[in-house]
Amino acid sequence: MTTATPAQAEAGVLATTAEEIDVLRWGRNAAVSSVPRNVPVLTYKKATAVEVLVAHLYLTAPDRCAQLIEAAVTSPVIREQMRVASSTQQERGQAARPGASQD
Repeated sequence: MTTATPAQAEAGVLATTAEEIDVLRWGRNAAVSSVPRNVPVLTYKKATAVEVLVAHLYLTAPDRCAQLIEAAVTSPVIREQMRVASSTQQERGQAARPGASQD
């Protein structure tokens, strides 16, 4: 059985199964021993949850893993989030380096 929250459906994110939601929850709730600088703990936990889901599906259901990755790569919502995150990261890097050239 697949389920999708209204936000997921609105964002065009592929529906997930109950098992996948459990794996995401398990990955998100895993103990965090360290968090990279400039990353909120919640963001880090969400990213870890996705990594756990991809690894789980890679081992148990490779076709489903490929399907979710394809959906993520082609999702306009996710692509926009990645673009914003990348530009923010670049801005922080330039601000951290005195004398860095700006284009």
